[in-house]
Amino acid sequence: MFDLIFDTLFDFFSTWQALGLLLMGTVFIAFGLGFICYELYWRLKSEKITGRISGVKQNGQYFHSIFTYQTKDGSTYEQTSALGSNSILNRMPGKKMNLMIMPDNPKKVRRPTFIWLLFGIVFLLPGLFGMDVAVKEFELNYMMIIFIFAIVLFGGEKIFKFYKKITKSKFDRELLKETWQKMKKGRLPKSEDRDVKGQVLEHHQIIEIAKKHLKLNKITVAFLFVVSIGLGCGAYYSAKSMIDMTQNGLSTTGIVTSIESRDNSDGGYTYYAKVRFTAQDGNQYRITDSMGASTALFDRGEQVDILYKPLTPNDAMIDRGIFNWWMSVGAALLSLWALWGSYVFLTAKRCFNKQMLYEHT
Repeated sequence: MFDLIFDTLFDFFSTWQALGLLLMGTVFIAFGLGFICYELYWRLKSEKITGRISGVKQNGQYFHSIFTYQTKDGSTYEQTSALGSNSILNRMPGKKMNLMIMPDNPKKVRRPTFIWLLFGIVFLLPGLFGMDVAVKEFELNYMMIIFIFAIVLFGGEKIFKFYKKITKSKFDRELLKETWQKMKKGRLPKSEDRDVKGQVLEHHQIIEIAKKHLKLNKITVAFLFVVSIGLGCGAYYSAKSMIDMTQNGLSTTGIVTSIESRDNSDGGYTYYAKVRFTAQDGNQYRITDSMGASTALFDRGEQVDILYKPLTPNDAMIDRGIFNWWMSVGAALLSLWALWGSYVFLTAKRCFNKQMLYEHT
């Protein structure tokens, strides 16, 4: 009886863990692909033009550029950028820049930045890792079938209630039918342009705020540059160590003997797998996985791939394939982002002085 209860609880938590990782991976991948597709959509479909910043709108702590630009047919538009930041230094009025607009809706405008691509990568990489772990742990048993059945019932009920809510009247049903027919013909409904709320700053207000931001500029440049160097060095040595392990290490199979739990700063626990393997010298070694999570990434008794160096088998690691490089790639991307930020702030003062000189001539 005790064994039955234990096995049932073990199956329940194992299934819950696998579905949680699957859901997390799906959500992260969906967000990542959404950001990347959004960037690709703009890059492929937009029209490249030249415009200038004609003003700045402040919405709380964030500043939004007001773009003035002319399309190829001679029409002039003035639109507020939907993407803002807490720095005004790169939004000085009069600054010329490249812009992207949608040919079928010239009011949709944005700068050709790579911020959305970066967001996509940041979400996609952990999503792929979570999905990889979930797929490896997926096991179709009676508990998994119960969970899937419950999710289908719950989701179906929510969808049915939502459908009943939006089709209460005959007008709602006809509107939904008309929208569906348009979507089938490829005539997707266009999103309406939303004006950014906030106050359009006067010229003297922009200058005062810019001077305040310039006082912190040197500190910001130095901080981001040091962070970039630190992350760059971390990425270099992590990649160097991984290359050395890949080229000179040996592969074997290990067994997860137990799961170690450690208190974390959030008041919960982080779980690490403890693995036993036999090296080339015939001796058995035990290691603790360097990667932990709020749910155990492996089951007790599960076989895992091991990479180790013959001279230092105690420094072995669990071989995760392409995901062995996640730390190097992540640190390199963050290093480039910090370096880019340092460069932006470094040139901010020069741009500000150049704009002041331009206004006085």
